[in-house]
Amino acid sequence: MRTRRVMQMRLALSSLALLFWIAMLHHHGSVETIDKTSVLGLPQRQQPTNNRHQTRRNKATLERVHNITKTVSPSFAKGGGLIFFLHIPKTGGTTIRRSFRKMKGVDYFFARHKTDYNNKALPAIRNVLENKNENNTVFVEVHANSCPHLLELRQALTSWRETARKNGVPIFFFTMLRDPVDFAISYFNFFHVQQILGVGAHSERCAPTLENFLRLTRSNPQCEFLSRGGTSLIGAQSPANPLTERDCRVVYDAIRETMDWVGTTEKMTDDTLLVLSNLTSSKRSSFKTYNGATHVREELGMKDIGESGLKIVLARSSFDTTLYEQLQIDYA
Repeated sequence: MRTRRVMQMRLALSSLALLFWIAMLHHHGSVETIDKTSVLGLPQRQQPTNNRHQTRRNKATLERVHNITKTVSPSFAKGGGLIFFLHIPKTGGTTIRRSFRKMKGVDYFFARHKTDYNNKALPAIRNVLENKNENNTVFVEVHANSCPHLLELRQALTSWRETARKNGVPIFFFTMLRDPVDFAISYFNFFHVQQILGVGAHSERCAPTLENFLRLTRSNPQCEFLSRGGTSLIGAQSPANPLTERDCRVVYDAIRETMDWVGTTEKMTDDTLLVLSNLTSSKRSSFKTYNGATHVREELGMKDIGESGLKIVLARSSFDTTLYEQLQIDYA
């Protein structure tokens, strides 16, 4: 009974956010042309595939992975391609890094700060796009802190795609999103209960109570990261400069324009890791899911939130929920 009520609340709030976006599009006009299959452009909304407990790949998943990789896998197998990963915090990106960082045939560049991005990642990207790195696949991960966010990267990603097309270099750009409630819990435990990064808004270490969780939970943090970057997540959210529906619509357009694939944390093992293993001709059996938590202290769990707490989190995550569910449909 509780699960049914939870799903009803999720659906009601995410549907409300979807109506906001549609109303905004009619009033302001879209920044980009909407794909004909996008639910944002249709009067009826399809049901997203969102089963966090799925443990077996089904036929649809395998067909989806095949469609994504069939045109680029042969080229990547020869080496010299570019894989670009925009890593949103707390979405499972550490598993990606640990799986590919030391893999044979892959040159992995982890950019966490602007200096890493400018001095290491960019030169590697330019070299591979100019066919100067013929042997290994260049895998670039851009993650948090002072690195450029999606909207700052948008023009560069478009330019790299055009250069790659001209020079016959295989490329693959992707990111991952997470169920907003799971994201909020993981984010709170990581930055406030364990206090992995004690700076800015993350400087407060606290007990894993519902009161602390609701006090410190951010509004639409995934959309915020994509729109404003890691430095914004470190700071306190300002009531004078809130994230708007239009901000998240621009993020959605940028993702659709630049990304070849958008995965989810919940299905990472059964789609994103499978896609990447096909691209790099690696053995998927060697991948291990990594949990960044240290488990030093007791953590907050879903059971501790309750229906009232869940309703508050969902209300604060309405834009993230719409983005998460819509992109699952678009990239299915």
